[in-house]
Amino acid sequence: MICEYCGTPLPGNATKCPACNADVNQPEPPAPAASQEPSPAPAAQPAHAAQPAQQPPMPAPAQQPAPQGFPQAPATQQPPQGAPQKKRKTPLIIGIAAAAVVVVIAIIVGITVAGGPKSFNAPEAAKVPIQDASALAGELAERYATYTYDDKDEAEQSSDQIRTYDMAHAEIQGGLDRIAGDMEQLDSSGKGWNGYEEARNAMVNVQGALEYEMAVLEAQHNATTNGNTSASAKLEAIKTLYEGYQGIEPPQYLKPFVDGTVAKIPTLYSAVVASAQKSSSALSQRTFNQLIAWWLAKQSYYDNEALRILVKQCEVSKETLDGILDNSVNGRKAAAEIDAIDTIAPNLYPSLDSVAIVKITTYAPSQSVMVEAEVAGLTQKFEEKYNLEQGFNCLPIKPALLTANDIPDLSNNSTTQLNVKVTDASTGEVLAQKSQSIDLLSMYDFTWKDDNFGKTASYDILAWLRPQASQVNEVNRDAAEILGKWTNGKMKEIAGYQYGNDWSATLLQVAAIQTAISEKGVAYVMDSYSFTSDQHVLTPDAVVDKKQGLCIETSLLMASCLMSAGMHPMIIITPGHAQVAVETYSGSGNYFLIETTTLPYSGINPKYQASDPAFWNGLLASIKGSDGKAHLVTANGSSEEWEAYFKAVGNGKLEFNGVFVIDCDLQKIMEIQGLENI
Repeated sequence: MICEYCGTPLPGNATKCPACNADVNQPEPPAPAASQEPSPAPAAQPAHAAQPAQQPPMPAPAQQPAPQGFPQAPATQQPPQGAPQKKRKTPLIIGIAAAAVVVVIAIIVGITVAGGPKSFNAPEAAKVPIQDASALAGELAERYATYTYDDKDEAEQSSDQIRTYDMAHAEIQGGLDRIAGDMEQLDSSGKGWNGYEEARNAMVNVQGALEYEMAVLEAQHNATTNGNTSASAKLEAIKTLYEGYQGIEPPQYLKPFVDGTVAKIPTLYSAVVASAQKSSSALSQRTFNQLIAWWLAKQSYYDNEALRILVKQCEVSKETLDGILDNSVNGRKAAAEIDAIDTIAPNLYPSLDSVAIVKITTYAPSQSVMVEAEVAGLTQKFEEKYNLEQGFNCLPIKPALLTANDIPDLSNNSTTQLNVKVTDASTGEVLAQKSQSIDLLSMYDFTWKDDNFGKTASYDILAWLRPQASQVNEVNRDAAEILGKWTNGKMKEIAGYQYGNDWSATLLQVAAIQTAISEKGVAYVMDSYSFTSDQHVLTPDAVVDKKQGLCIETSLLMASCLMSAGMHPMIIITPGHAQVAVETYSGSGNYFLIETTTLPYSGINPKYQASDPAFWNGLLASIKGSDGKAHLVTANGSSEEWEAYFKAVGNGKLEFNGVFVIDCDLQKIMEIQGLENI
């Protein structure tokens, strides 16, 4: 079973999607409750996505203990007097940033002990900013501990949360700016002390983490539908959220992660906009809602990973401050660790974010490292120097693919080696090194699941489209000859929508293509197929060469032929089956459903009228109407017929749960490409 909104594979008994949180049988994904796991929140920089399974859930704010050295916060507390009043909003997304701030604060507050901050062996001017920092952290921890999320009162609490976030943000900015100012004055006075520069950098890093999370909260709360569930309201909320994240400048130590992962987000946002601009047919509406849910889930994934970096950054800042106490910080060397992927599907490689994540902790004010990486037999050698600032740095690594001529035969599975090495650029000392075996799948293997580093999804099946393949062009040339015979020379080319707003001209071309595929000897293979696990999927050129294909494979072949002719196809995925829908003519918003499994195919049956399903000889799906007769889906462009088909109410027997629609036009917009185009 597949989530009909974001395409995430679901177990058979699932009632909710783990990626977009949608109820499986609901018409559109509900807005996530604030108390749930991280909600998606779109962004260009940073990003928001479903919380990875390996990450422990964030503790609720109310569960945070009061920091040592500060009184226990009362059970309830009114917002601070003088807090700015804002119009209540129903947020499109309630993120995890509030809980994140509590975690960050709890880490920072760890530099205090009962009775107050630790005593530093430093001038008074240096003690003050560090004491101020721990005091500020304590105040914020108390404040956030008084606010809890309640599903029943989410709308009522949202305005209080907004006021609280605004006040907290102001205090963070003012307090930490003062700390930074004090430190700069001390530096310029020449009264420095051992470890002072590290202390200053640590507090600047903390400031960046807190400011970043507050900016995330602000962007989330500015995006609202005000209870309006229309497509235009959703798009406006998405636009507001997207623009809010575009304006967030990440801390310096977060930029390598941002550059390595979320640079593609503007492209994904353009897909949502493009989908919204199309006709309001049943198919385009479903595609639009799916895109929003999937995009938000992907963004939430990125943002949650960014949050991990911020929390780790605060841990390192605490370690640095602790190290100043015993004068050990100057003797600490940079530490590195490497996480690496263990399986690669080659045709999905362009969609991956990385094959390895290098995590480096530095205590010196600056550190230069050299990172080398290579997947033997698949990629070029990656070699790059990074100039890092003090703190925690997360570097996604993805070597470029070999040129087409150098890539070996990938028609079968094999094993290869992934090698990653991190060295100190100044001394040449090896900080971390990993060499591990990689399962290199064949170029025909597709995984519907998410991998560890790059977020794969159902839309990545678009990488299997091959409209430029020579075999596809040959099919269309043969189809043109067939079409000329059927029409006595009136139609001699597979010219797509150039024949005007005539749906029968479109279908005649589809029938001719299906006939040409059949005459190539391609037969439909009736075999079990799962859209929830890894599968072997032939590309269209391979289907023609091997003369056989499963439903998803013949659907991709037909879609590629239609795209090559300038037509607009969509892939329709139902549990265990795949079909193709084609727009009746350019911009109509109406679609016919093609059954590509009718192979071998003998062509049209001219004994019937074109409006009769029998004329198309099993090529098109039909549905039984209220008159008891079979009707094409959809000769008259009826959205109701499409919905009836999705819900399978026509014959009362077949139940489609989780129909997923993939618009093939998104391949270019989302820049999804396979190895063929590299």
